[in-house]
Amino acid sequence: MNPLRIIIIDDTEDIHNNIKILFQSQSSQDALDKLSEEIFGAGSAPSRQQSELEIAIDSAYQGQEGYEMIKQAVKEGNPYAVAVVDMRMPPGWDGLMTIEKIRDVDQDIEIIISSAYSDYSWQDIADRLGVSNKYLFLSKPFEVAEMKQMIVALTQKWTLDQENRSYIRKLKEANEEVQAAIRAKDDFLGVMSHELRTPLNIIIMTLEDILEAESDPDTARILQNSEDSAKYLARLIDNIMYFIHLDSHNFRFEETQFSMDDLVQEVMDECQVENHRDRLQFDVELDSSLPEVTLDRKRMRIALHQLVDNAIKFTDEGQVRIRIRPQSSGTSLFVEVEDTGIGMGPMEQKQAFDLFYQGEATNHHSRTGTGVGLSLCRKIVRSLGGEIGCKSQEAIGSTFWFEIPLKSVPENKVPEKKLA
Repeated sequence: MNPLRIIIIDDTEDIHNNIKILFQSQSSQDALDKLSEEIFGAGSAPSRQQSELEIAIDSAYQGQEGYEMIKQAVKEGNPYAVAVVDMRMPPGWDGLMTIEKIRDVDQDIEIIISSAYSDYSWQDIADRLGVSNKYLFLSKPFEVAEMKQMIVALTQKWTLDQENRSYIRKLKEANEEVQAAIRAKDDFLGVMSHELRTPLNIIIMTLEDILEAESDPDTARILQNSEDSAKYLARLIDNIMYFIHLDSHNFRFEETQFSMDDLVQEVMDECQVENHRDRLQFDVELDSSLPEVTLDRKRMRIALHQLVDNAIKFTDEGQVRIRIRPQSSGTSLFVEVEDTGIGMGPMEQKQAFDLFYQGEATNHHSRTGTGVGLSLCRKIVRSLGGEIGCKSQEAIGSTFWFEIPLKSVPENKVPEKKLA
C-alpha cells in the first residue's frame, strides 16, 4: 500500500524539520497507536489501521511551488491527503492565495492553516475560502504533538472520504448496469408482447368469424373452447405485461372520475358472469353513500377483475358476492369479494399473493390458473397506496379484500344498484 502523502508549504525550514522528525523518530507504530486511541477512543478500528499508517512528507517553501507539486500529484493519480500551509511566505503568494489556487486543482485535500501573524482575521479567511470542513486552523507557535494529532486525524478523514467516493462510484456503476438490464428487459418484453399478441388477435378474430357461421353444435362447441382458450392466453399475456409494466420508471397514473357501479358491471362482463349463472349466484352490494371516485380506473378494473375471476375459478357452486363501500369517513374505498369455494388453509393464505403460487391442495391442480392474478392485484393495490388481504376456511370459502385511499370525494352520489 502506498504511503499517504503530506505536503508542508512554509518558508521556515525549522517547521519542516520538526514535523518530519516527529513522524520519523519512531521505529515502530506504538506511539501512533496510542495517539489514535486518544483521538478516536479505545478500541477504535478505522478501515486503515493506525498500525499500518505510512506517511510520506514532502516540502515546498513557497506557495506557487507547493501548488505545482499538488497539481502534479493529482495529474499522476497520487494526490496528497493533507497540506500544512503557512499564511505568510514572502516574497511570493501568501497562504490564502496558495489555498485558493490549490482548490482549483484538488477539491479533496485536507488543509491545516498555520500562522503566527494576523494579516487576515479568521472571518476574512472564511469569507475568502468559504465555510468548509476541509480546513483546520492552528496558531504558531504550536505544540508538535498537536500538529501530529491534526495530521493523523485529517489523514484518516481523507482516507475515509476516498473510500466513500469509491463505494459511491461503484454503486453508481452497478446501478447503471441494472438500469441498462431493465431497459433491455423492457425492450425485449415489448417486442415479445407485440409478437405474441398480434398473431393471437388474428386467431381470436378468425375463430369468432368461423364460430358465427358454424351451425353444427359439436363443431361450434370445439370452436368456442378454442376461442375461450385463446382469449385466456391473451389475458394472461396482458396480466404478465402489466405486472412488469408496474415496475417501469415510465409508469404514469391516469386518474379519472367514475362510478363504481359502471366499473363493476364492466368487470362482470369481462369475467363472463352470464356463462356461470347455472351454477353460481352473483350478488353485488354497492353502498348507497358511495360517491363517484377519482382513481386510476384501469388499475382499479384490473384489480377487481382478478378477485372476481379468482372467486369464479375456485367456486364450483354457491355464491360470489362483491361488496364495495366507503371506509374511514369516506377517505378510503373498501372492496371485498366473497365466495363459497374450496377455500384455503393457513399456509396457503400466507402465500396466496405470491407470484406464480397455485396452491397446495390437490384439487387446485385441476383448475386453470397461473399464479399471476392475485400477485398482480396486490401490486396494483399497493401502487395505489392501499392494503390487501384475505381470510378463508377450507371447504367453506374465501373472502379477498382491499382498501385504497380516495383522492377526493365529490358531492354527487351514485344511487344504490343491485347488479345481481
